[in-house]
Amino acid sequence: MDAVLGSLIAVVGTLLGSVATYVFQRRGVEIAENRAQRELRRRERLEVFAEFAGAAMDLRRAAYDRWHRERDSPASDAFILARDEYYKIYAAARNFELRLRLVADDQELAELAHEAIERAGDIKDSASEGERATAGDLAKQALDKYIRAASARLSPDPPA
Repeated sequence: MDAVLGSLIAVVGTLLGSVATYVFQRRGVEIAENRAQRELRRRERLEVFAEFAGAAMDLRRAAYDRWHRERDSPASDAFILARDEYYKIYAAARNFELRLRLVADDQELAELAHEAIERAGDIKDSASEGERATAGDLAKQALDKYIRAASARLSPDPPA
């Protein structure tokens, strides 16, 4: 009888050990999966945030170029080319803004991105060199504000 009781205790102990091992291993796997998912989301946000910033910088450059070509000769092929390039880059920047809204789901960041595009667009509408310089400064400030906000949102999420 003692042998059967000892065997039964050994079997129960083995089963409890197996269950405990399974529970701890499963929890470890869940933690690792959560970390991997958070890191993947962070990388995706980084990519979109950076792509938008690059598009906004390209838009500023295109707005400057369009402004200068229009002042040189508004009927020239150079102006028409600069205008067309501006609209192409403007559309790309808007597309990145929409992608940012989808990935970030952050109203404040979306508004800062929108502001950066609007201020870059103001450059082309400036009436004088002084207005163009002011519009350029405001566009740079708007983009810098977006970059600071986006950077703050890239810190790793706290552990779950």
